[in-house]
Amino acid sequence: MKRTIAVAAFLSALGLACARDNAIAQEYEGCFLIDPAGNRIDLGDLCPSNPPPTATEPTSTPSPEAGRTAANVVQVPIVRRLSGIPVVNVTFNGRQTFEMLLDTGASNTVITQSMARELQVARAGNIQIDTASQRNVTAEVGYIPAMELGGIVSRNVPVTIAPPDLDIGLLGQDFFGQYDLTVRENVVEFAFR
Repeated sequence: MKRTIAVAAFLSALGLACARDNAIAQEYEGCFLIDPAGNRIDLGDLCPSNPPPTATEPTSTPSPEAGRTAANVVQVPIVRRLSGIPVVNVTFNGRQTFEMLLDTGASNTVITQSMARELQVARAGNIQIDTASQRNVTAEVGYIPAMELGGIVSRNVPVTIAPPDLDIGLLGQDFFGQYDLTVRENVVEFAFR
């Protein structure tokens, strides 16, 4: 019994000592990387000039309305859902906002005929596309100078101008393909890879 208590006390002390050592977030000042061999590599030229807050300084997490939850995650409000698919507001050329389906199955961004007219999209030619319901549909292609969603901006975006029967645009993989998406109840989170 005494041996069991002594072993338990030793393991508890060892656990506390290890936990104390693991609690140190950063031993050295500055911006660096530790390689697999344990060598410190200075990354001062790559890091921002303002150091991150220390553990004693208060930090704040932006609200979901602010759009950013972490350095690489953007939250975008879901306006509504259409057949379960999130609808988000996308701003074109910094001045006009349209509702669009966040279509994770669409390769390309598709805008409606009325959006193309309102945005005065210059047509660049025709392509053959396959939709969920039709094959080899002829559609026009154009370019949008800028598209923005929750602070994510894409410039000179090629867009497909849909046939007349489409009444809402589709935001496709060409816009958000470099992000990991998490669809939540009221927001979509975009995490930059």
